[in-house]
Amino acid sequence: MPIRNELIGAFKTIRIGGTRFVLAENASRRREMDVKPETYIQGTPKTRVLNIGGASEQIDLQMPILVGPASVLDGRSLLLEQITNALDPVNATLPLIQNASIAINEAQTAINLSLISDGDPNQPPVFEVFGDVPAGFQGAGNNVPSYLLDPSHAGCPTRVARFYDFRVNLAGFFMYVMDLKLQVQVSTEKHNFLGGTTDCDPGDDVQDFERNWGTQFPFLGVSGVTVSGTGTAAVLLEDLTGDYDFDDYDQDYAWQEGDESLNLSYGQGAGSDITLQLPGQPVCVPSTFCVRIYNPNTSQWESLFYDGSSEVVDLSKSVVKMSSFNVTTGLLTAQFEFFCWVK
Repeated sequence: MPIRNELIGAFKTIRIGGTRFVLAENASRRREMDVKPETYIQGTPKTRVLNIGGASEQIDLQMPILVGPASVLDGRSLLLEQITNALDPVNATLPLIQNASIAINEAQTAINLSLISDGDPNQPPVFEVFGDVPAGFQGAGNNVPSYLLDPSHAGCPTRVARFYDFRVNLAGFFMYVMDLKLQVQVSTEKHNFLGGTTDCDPGDDVQDFERNWGTQFPFLGVSGVTVSGTGTAAVLLEDLTGDYDFDDYDQDYAWQEGDESLNLSYGQGAGSDITLQLPGQPVCVPSTFCVRIYNPNTSQWESLFYDGSSEVVDLSKSVVKMSSFNVTTGLLTAQFEFFCWVK
């Protein structure tokens, strides 16, 4: 039986946007164009005319969050670059982030990314697959898998980030958090325009790939960025005062006397599980929202959205939009949903 390792994806390397090598568990690229049949009063029901519209391209990546030298190739690193790219009003390039889902729990840490492009084959490719790539390949320097994944690199190999690498305060839920899902949504718009011309001379009727005139490829633009999430936390009910209920809460001295419903805001004077508003006044969660990962190079906990110089987005202000208290024979849990203001 012949051996054909050329067919196996583990031997391949993926490059995004012409320069950016990434590590992914799964990756796919989909190109399509709008096509539908048109039927007229034509003497036959057979399809004789097609209506062919614009083209589009989508790239989906399932990527890990890593700790170690190869973390510069992981999903977190690509996500931060793509958010920065989407927020650039002048120099943004394709591909463009459409949405990202971050999952952190005991079982996994993963990021799913969806990127879009215009599908134009006349432009540099935004999705490429190579064989094993050596250091220095086409200006990539040492930021390639073959170099960064070497177990002897910098005396430290790479591993997958796990639950113990993170700490959180999710809109006030910070104790006994079991599961976190963050959703980054970038609202995009696609537009096609009639070709423009400065001269009506028939000899000048040529394609203008710079402006996409005379092509099927749309203009893409960013119209909004939102960050939301869901999570699950264990709930602790404790009768601190011995009065056989769990609603004791001292709003002024909560840390001294404690809340008898930790992770639930169930106690007297605690307000509500959700962030209710006041007339003429916006109300946010009193606790600062944060998701942090440990950086051994600085010996500090840094924001999941910190790119090495600044936070790509500031999500410190948030509201809880839903809280569901679940009582079973097992753990008491609260499921919650939140939205963040994006700075």
